[in-house]
Amino acid sequence: MKVKRYFVSILLITVLNICACGRMGTMSFMNGGGQKIADETFKALIEAVEAEDSETIKGMFAEDALSQIDDIDSEMNAFIDFYQGNMESWDDWGGASLMTSSGGGKGYYQQIEGYYKITTSEEKYRMIFLLNQSAPEKSHEGIYEIGIIKEDIYDEKRQEFGSDVPGLYIVE
Repeated sequence: MKVKRYFVSILLITVLNICACGRMGTMSFMNGGGQKIADETFKALIEAVEAEDSETIKGMFAEDALSQIDDIDSEMNAFIDFYQGNMESWDDWGGASLMTSSGGGKGYYQQIEGYYKITTSEEKYRMIFLLNQSAPEKSHEGIYEIGIIKEDIYDEKRQEFGSDVPGLYIVE
C-alpha cells in the first residue's frame, strides 16, 4: 500500500510540474514574449536586407538549416534583389504563432512563426519566417525559413507561400 501511494504521489508531482512548465511557457508567449522575439527578429532581418548585409542574414540562420541549403548565397542575393525600397511601415499580420514539439526524447523545440505585412517606399510585401527559439541542440536554434511575396499577388498565390524546407523563398 505504501509503495502504491508513493508511486501515485510521484506521478502526481511529475504531471503537475509538466503542466506548470508548459503553462508558464505559453503564458510567457501570450504575454508578449514570443511576439517580442518575432518582432525583434523581423526588424533585424529587414535592417540586414536593406543594408544588403548577407553575412548578417546568414548569421541569423540555424547552423542545421544552413547545412541543408544548397546555395544560401544565391538565395540571399535573389531575396535582397527582390526586396525594393526602405521600410516605411509594418504590421504583424495577426501576430506570431508558437509551436512546441518534442525533440524525439532529446528535449523540446519552440518554433515561432512570424507573419508580417511590409510597406516600403517602392512596394508592399508579406513576409513569413520560421525561427527555432529554443532547441535541445544549439545548432538547431535560429531561422530555418524566410518567405516573401508581393502584396498584390498574395491572394492569388498564397498556397505557394511558405515551405517546410530550409531557405529563402520568393513567390512571384
